[in-house]
Amino acid sequence: MDDAAAQLQKLVNIGPVLAGELAVAGFTSLKELADAGHIEVVRRLRAVNPERDCMNSALAIAGAIRGVRWMQIHRDERARITAEVRAAFPGN
Repeated sequence: MDDAAAQLQKLVNIGPVLAGELAVAGFTSLKELADAGHIEVVRRLRAVNPERDCMNSALAIAGAIRGVRWMQIHRDERARITAEVRAAFPGN
């Protein structure tokens, strides 16, 4: 695992596979994830791994950006994220 993936894996919700894919997609820090936002991060992840589940990834990234487990994101905010993912990635 490279340094970027190792650093990303320290973030909440980010396991070794997701950390590796984030690093391949060009992300190296929490700031970069936050600057890009969860939808753009998932777009770039899908370029690396077209089979990546968009909904789970977006919630994991949104939680990581906030520093909380994705389940701790308020349900209204989770609903907004879910709607954004459905709009951005129809059929996923």
